[in-house]
Amino acid sequence: MKMTDYIRNNARDFKSREDGWVSPWSLFMVVTFLMIGGLAVDYANGMMTKAKLQAVSDAAALAVSIDLPDETKATAAGLEYAAKHYTSEDGSLIVAEDFAYGNYDRASDTFTVGATPVNAVQVIANRTGSRSNALRTWLLRFVGFNTLNVVTSAVAATETSASSTCENGGFFSNSEIISGSNNDYIDNFCLYGYDGVKIGSDNSFEEGTYIEMRRTRDFQKGSSNSIPSGTVRAATHDLKLIPMIPDICASMKSRSLGYMPSYIYRTKKVDKLEPEKASDLKDGMLYYVKDVADLSKVKTVKNIAIMAQKEVKIGSDHTMYNVVFCSPDKILVGSNNTFEHPDACDNGKYSVYLFSRSNIEFGSNNEFTGVQMASEQEIKLGSDVKGLMDVYGEADGNFDYGSADTFGGCPGGMTTEIGDGPTKSDPSGGGPQTWALVR
Repeated sequence: MKMTDYIRNNARDFKSREDGWVSPWSLFMVVTFLMIGGLAVDYANGMMTKAKLQAVSDAAALAVSIDLPDETKATAAGLEYAAKHYTSEDGSLIVAEDFAYGNYDRASDTFTVGATPVNAVQVIANRTGSRSNALRTWLLRFVGFNTLNVVTSAVAATETSASSTCENGGFFSNSEIISGSNNDYIDNFCLYGYDGVKIGSDNSFEEGTYIEMRRTRDFQKGSSNSIPSGTVRAATHDLKLIPMIPDICASMKSRSLGYMPSYIYRTKKVDKLEPEKASDLKDGMLYYVKDVADLSKVKTVKNIAIMAQKEVKIGSDHTMYNVVFCSPDKILVGSNNTFEHPDACDNGKYSVYLFSRSNIEFGSNNEFTGVQMASEQEIKLGSDVKGLMDVYGEADGNFDYGSADTFGGCPGGMTTEIGDGPTKSDPSGGGPQTWALVR
């Protein structure tokens, strides 16, 4: 057989055979099934990843909005919070450039980047090729699609609420409010703990009182509490007294009358204020005490101001009004004391001012009307407060008190006589901030 015939016959035979590894039709079907399978598997994986990214961008936007309009602080908080919600495989999911600040107009539902006043933030989460963290595919890679780009965004806005004036006082903490049971809250009294509020059982809250914190999920309560709808809500307060404490103490130490109410009009410097000498306190005097100020033997303390370099000690069974105490150390108060002006509610002004760079601690069975106090650490009130009307307190640490107390206020509230401190109309420096996702 000639070689040409042999080649021709074998070529004809090869063309007609069907037992090869793959036919063109089979190859086409394999590619088609890979595409269909890829759409099912990789699309589903992409949607799951997008849902996860949306949750991350939502959480970051809400975390950021709490610190508005401070963009530097807000971005740092957003990056920290977002990092808790994704793993290393997500790569550079959210970076500082993914935060855009501006103004959100609720009436038109419009967010404008760079507009003022700054009350909103947009956060974008990226898994893209440009970030080198695009989502890798499982099956679509066999047909040329190695990765998928996934991008989500969220916008959160804040607004000041004018409905919570806390006009009859309240307890405000940059940490937590911690209280016992069987307490009654009336007359627009407020509780605010930045990190949460914890109350025991059988507490009663009247309409117009508020329990506020940064996240309502941080509210903890016992059983059988009476809390009207809308009382518990998310908010932040810009506390005003705490930052004033160092200046108030320093001013009093230098025997300046700049922060003093009108009933303080002269000054004196003493080494110690011991119980026996404390009975000789003079009306209208600001005392700078280089040591401890011990008032345990003075049953009526009025019309004086004391800045003590060490502790201020107030014993039990005292009556106090028109007084100002400041100390870099603790202010310690015993039991069965009455802190109120003789005219009480009719006076319309706070009559007892307590400022400490440490703790302020009370015993039990004390009665308060028109007391304003602030601590750079904790405030502890004790239990069985016989009456508490128009008391305004700020603690940088926890605000802790017991049970069987009644918290309320005088009609019209109280005004302060200490610098630019909070008043009945503006107790927390501009009102609470509420925030929500708007997109």
